Amino acid sequence: MYFDVIFGSTVLKPLFWMIMGGLLILFFSGLRLWFSDQGIAMRWWKWALFAAWFMGVYVTIAGGFTLVGENEARAGLYFMGVFGTLLIILGAGLWRILNTK
Repeated sequence: MYFDVIFGSTVLKPLFWMIMGGLLILFFSGLRLWFSDQGIAMRWWKWALFAAWFMGVYVTIAGGFTLVGENEARAGLYFMGVFGTLLIILGAGLWRILNTK
């Protein structure tokens, strides 16, 4: 209850999401620099593929932990296991696509 009073306030909740958005911008800026350091030329379609994969990872983690939080731990673990395995395979394929010159 005390946690919800502090972090559910009208000031801290928007501040939290602004900080999260700023961290996401820093992540993608650093990722752009990392790709250039690795010599990977990123075109718009490569960024689109990466963004789709990244959103898949995000939805898999969020959906799985939502199920765990609603006392459906077995379903959440299956959800993360099945889609997580699929995303690992797709991520390996995406890495091969990104590394082609």
